[in-house]
Amino acid sequence: EAQVELGQIILAGGQGQDAKDRALSVLQTDPKNLEGQLLLSNADALLGNSQDARKEAQAAMELAPSDVRTYVNLAIIEEKAGAADDAIAVLKKAQQVDGSTIVPRMALGDLFERHNRWAESQAEFRSAVALAPRDPKPISALAAVYLKQGDHTSAEKVLTDAKQQAPDEPAICRLLGDYYLAQGKLSEALSEFGILAARYQQDLPIRKTYIQLLIMNRRLDEAAQLNDAILVGAPQDPESLILRGQIQIAENQLDESIVTLRQALKLDPANAMGHYQLGVAFQKKGQSQQAEGEWRTAVRLRPTLQQAWSALGTNAVQQSDWRSLEGIASQLRKISPTSIEGYLFDATAKF
Repeated sequence: EAQVELGQIILAGGQGQDAKDRALSVLQTDPKNLEGQLLLSNADALLGNSQDARKEAQAAMELAPSDVRTYVNLAIIEEKAGAADDAIAVLKKAQQVDGSTIVPRMALGDLFERHNRWAESQAEFRSAVALAPRDPKPISALAAVYLKQGDHTSAEKVLTDAKQQAPDEPAICRLLGDYYLAQGKLSEALSEFGILAARYQQDLPIRKTYIQLLIMNRRLDEAAQLNDAILVGAPQDPESLILRGQIQIAENQLDESIVTLRQALKLDPANAMGHYQLGVAFQKKGQSQQAEGEWRTAVRLRPTLQQAWSALGTNAVQQSDWRSLEGIASQLRKISPTSIEGYLFDATAKF
């Protein structure tokens, strides 16, 4: 078991041959080890050995014909090999094998979505929602399909309906607020999370999101009061300390914010947002070099942290570092292809 887990970690790191060697070692000892067989097929798929990967995935299905994971595994390999129709057939077979799980429906919905087969994708996700109405994943997936088609009205309706049908499930109820936040509708997001924070007072993620929105809307006294209440019960909570640091930055208490943010990062050194906010504090103090170091740490820890890339881009403009700016612009366009900022930085770098 430990060998397989290590092999999966190695595979996730892109080391296909090492993962394959570990899988073969496991199967030599136990030829009927399902996890080893799945690892072997995935390793060969990563190495581009499509025919071997397909045979190994089929062997996994023979070992566990009622385990839908084996069908999903084969379908992924078939699609990677360019056999999308075969992948669809495998996933439909998986639904027949076990009609009680959303796993093959989610996988088939994702496949249809990748091929822009929107109606079929929506149908699979709706089927998954019907099977698991209290699971936020299929609801989010269904809304995302509409968003990719530019149909915001339908996406919002999916999330609103889900909230009304599961009023006692905070993970589902917050989806609408998260949607508003992602769309930049801060007043709607603030309203939603205000209601949720009052309803689910023990749900710290919801309360913290509401505090973040209060900060963004410059309602600092309210944010500080709610955040301090969390810290009374959990004084070593890194996220709440970072929120306190943000409030201190907004109130121009820069030295205090640096102390607070360093305390948070001592507790959670890999917190990308903490490094980003510490960089903001340094920048406001005129310490550009320290700020850049924190922002670079932030994007190393979370390559999709757009705020940190934007801060690095602004810093590069101020330093006339056009070579760095061009690379930063490229990263921003990858993270958010519709964002104008990456294109502006790119144009500035090449001007």
